[in-house]
Amino acid sequence: MSLFRKSLPAALALAGLAAPARHVAAQAASADPHHVALGVALGAGTIPDAFSSRCGRENTGSLGWGAQFSALARPRRVLVVQADARATFQTLSTGCTADLPLRQLAPNVYETRPGADFPGGTPHVPMASTTVRVGLETPRSLPLVRLSAGGGAVLGQRVLPVGIAALGMGTRGRGKRIYGEVEYSISRTSASERRDVWTYPPGGTRGPIVEPHTVPLVEHPHWTTVHLGVEIPFANR
Repeated sequence: MSLFRKSLPAALALAGLAAPARHVAAQAASADPHHVALGVALGAGTIPDAFSSRCGRENTGSLGWGAQFSALARPRRVLVVQADARATFQTLSTGCTADLPLRQLAPNVYETRPGADFPGGTPHVPMASTTVRVGLETPRSLPLVRLSAGGGAVLGQRVLPVGIAALGMGTRGRGKRIYGEVEYSISRTSASERRDVWTYPPGGTRGPIVEPHTVPLVEHPHWTTVHLGVEIPFANR
């Protein structure tokens, strides 16, 4: 009995030391290696007319591809902060519409609307952009789905603002993860349009220009990109 009494405090002390050790080990096992991560992706999608063919009229813009490099941080379980740098290149131009749009102002009086002229220095393909976005993603017990939104800049001699929203999915695991996302972007730029007013008398012969004038415009180029890439863990939490 005396031996038991002597050994009991020592056993309790060892148990007290072992419990924090087990807690630390459990925390290490559950730590997310993707608390800080790097991402590399390729993308393909549309490029708006303002940054590609610049037809200045209603058209579908161009098609292009690009590369994206990302740095991700997860300060909370479902919160993601992501910084991106992208480069975009034109692959295919869809061309310009041949018809010159006309608008009737009055009987036998029409105005040409050729579309926007963009100031020098407006970003053009190949182009670069940088963004920062904040997102929410599903808990670890569920398949990885992430919704994010933010803003940044399209780079050029004239730096333009850009807003961005993306929906993505990826694999789980402590190593490299495969992920894909659909990304929608919208920008804003000033432009102008030179409009000519013509008369068309009843005989059908076009008359002289009545009033050529320039109208200021505000354009909102928008485009969609699909990314597929790899997320690489960088640090443990």
